[in-house]
Amino acid sequence: MGDTGMVRSQELQLLLQDLLLLQTGFTSYLQAVAHIAAENLKDTVHDEALLGIRVTDQQRSPVTVVAGPGPVDRRIASLDPRHHADDVGEPAVQGGNGGLKVPSIAVAAHRVYIRETRTDHEYPSFSRAARELSVGSVIDVMLPIDGAAQVSFALYSTPAGALTPQMMWTLKSFAVTAAKPLMLAMTLARLARRAEELTAAMHERTIIDLAVGTIMAKERCTHDHACRKIMDTAQARGIPARDVASAILDAMKAGNVTTYFDH
Repeated sequence: MGDTGMVRSQELQLLLQDLLLLQTGFTSYLQAVAHIAAENLKDTVHDEALLGIRVTDQQRSPVTVVAGPGPVDRRIASLDPRHHADDVGEPAVQGGNGGLKVPSIAVAAHRVYIRETRTDHEYPSFSRAARELSVGSVIDVMLPIDGAAQVSFALYSTPAGALTPQMMWTLKSFAVTAAKPLMLAMTLARLARRAEELTAAMHERTIIDLAVGTIMAKERCTHDHACRKIMDTAQARGIPARDVASAILDAMKAGNVTTYFDH
């Protein structure tokens, strides 16, 4: 793609960062990035090609989105070269100590280019999976976001031979530019998920504490005895301690007690 077909790298990064203020979740942000990528690549890639983004993170399930003209077969997003390790190997460079050694995002990018899946012999199992979804040509650029996550930008074409090596370098350029905003989005998503987990734990702890207090007041027992009674009941019934505590509060007509946590 020429310079006129792509927003300049710095402007693109600012645009992708501004999007973080407009999206309510990581998946919706990723979908917005996919649409921007498809728009910026449209002068280079033919009209029927689909663009997919796939994020794999050790701390969550993979997230995949697809953008393109007309109806989109979202099963295409499942085409992950990492599922065919015998074909493409590991996308990261291994350091001497066995850990990840990523000197830069651009250097660490791992590319897969298949001009025709029907005749490809370099990535046989991956090409076979692509053909089953009527994909005739594939470009996949994988790069690390951080030590725990990787992102792939991919182009899928039904006609064989429709994707060219030049398109691969154009896609890589976009991927490298988008990597830092995506890293920021991943960090924000992890912090939000951690906050939700902590809030849920605080609510659960409050319910159990209220139930412990109810038992202590009713049976005039110690705190340890009340806790043990809840845990023994939970173990005997095979249910979480929180469910036992909730049942105790309901039975004691204490269900109207509410709590509020200030973030």
